[in-house]
Amino acid sequence: MSELVRPTEEDYNIWTVRPLRNVRDSDESSETYGQRINIEISDVEWEEQKQSVRDMLSNWDKEAFQMIRMERNHKLTETDWAVLPDSALTDELKADITNYRKQLRDLPSTDSDPTNIVFPKNPLED
Repeated sequence: MSELVRPTEEDYNIWTVRPLRNVRDSDESSETYGQRINIEISDVEWEEQKQSVRDMLSNWDKEAFQMIRMERNHKLTETDWAVLPDSALTDELKADITNYRKQLRDLPSTDSDPTNIVFPKNPLED
């Protein structure tokens, strides 16, 4: 899994620069009537955009943990066969796999920061 980096408000330029919107000029008395022009968005629209980014940032950890769980579940599925009774693995390797799977199942509850998650090493990949 690639390294997760938590975004910050500074990653979004909406805090200091009011965004522009490209629209067709509908003022018939204007020299630019019918042409595309850039206008500033309203205060309400700007606050809505800021709130949207704040909401996205506040949900980032939740979504990151969902991605981690998906990766964890994939790793568990990859080793399902190894813990079956008819597996040809040695008892020692089966014990290592069982421990590995327990460590996976404990993720991400063992860490509260999704940027610090470290997956255990799969003993079958030695």
